[in-house]
Order: sequence, then structure tokens, then C-alpha cells
Amino acid sequence: IIYFFLLAVLSPLLLRLSNRTITKADEQLEGLSKELQEKTGIKVRRMQILDEPTGRISNAFAAGLLPRYRRIYVTKNLLEKSSTEELKAVLAHEFGHFKHHDVAKRLGLAILLIWPLQKGLEYTQTLLPIPEENFGASLLLWLLVGVPIITLVVGWRARKAEYAADRYAAELVGDPELVVQA
Repeated sequence: IIYFFLLAVLSPLLLRLSNRTITKADEQLEGLSKELQEKTGIKVRRMQILDEPTGRISNAFAAGLLPRYRRIYVTKNLLEKSSTEELKAVLAHEFGHFKHHDVAKRLGLAILLIWPLQKGLEYTQTLLPIPEENFGASLLLWLLVGVPIITLVVGWRARKAEYAADRYAAELVGDPELVVQA
């Protein structure tokens, strides 16, 4: 549990250490962020540009559990290839993730899934003739049962969060087609 909490709180720092980021966003990105912050009341500490290695990925994502650590990351390619209106729709979508507390929900879901699955694995080990020292058999059992369950539930929740962020962005920018296009 502590691991997942630290991961959620420290994700902006971990991203900064693991990626080549340009910490200073350009005026257009900062201006759009400020406009959306004023319109929504949602505070985002910083906008950051990811200079990913291939330069071909167009993506943006929200990170940071607490308002003090909230950041929105935008790849350089997305920034270069999007119109101002498309970029605003993308940022509005990311603001939707903060509005709906999706980072906290992901953390809670991870805790809610892993703890019972771990307890279930421990219980299953008492039922099956798997010696305690046979870590490989236990791991295989967990991979065959736990990982598919986690994948299905997390995938379902992620899809739900993406649709909700899309709806929020469409309301915020007033143009659902723009959100789809962006």
C-alpha cells in the first residue's frame, strides 16, 4: 500500500528522472493551461513537454495525486502537430482526469485488487500441495489467475475514465467533434 501511495505521489519526480523532459513549456501551452485552470478551478502546478526518443508519439497525460504535484505532460510531437484548438481539447481531457480524481482512483483500485488477490493466493497455497519454498509454482499460479483479473478490471476502469474525461473536455471546449478530432 505504501509503495502505491509513494508511486502516485512521486510520479512527477519519477517521470522527470526517467524521461528527457523540457521543463519550461512554451507560451501557448502555459496560456491554455492558465485559461483552463481559471475556467475549472483545477490547479495544475506545471505543464511539461516530453521529448520522447522517437519524436513520433503524440500523447498527453495527467500525473500527480496531490494538487501540489499535479502536472500535465505533452509530447513535443503533439505540441508541434496540433492546432491551438486541438491542443486545448487535449488539455481539457487531461483536466477531466484531475476533475474526476482518476489518479487517486487508480491508486485505490490497485490496492483493492492486489491485496485480496495476494490473500487469495496465500489461501490457495494452503489448499494445494505447493510447498512454501516453491516460489515458482506460486508465481505461476498468481500469473495465471491474478494478472488476468487485474488486467480486465484495470482495463475496464481505464476505459471508463477515458470516456468520462472526453465528456468533460467536450463540455469544457463546447465542441464534442473537436475532442474526437484531437
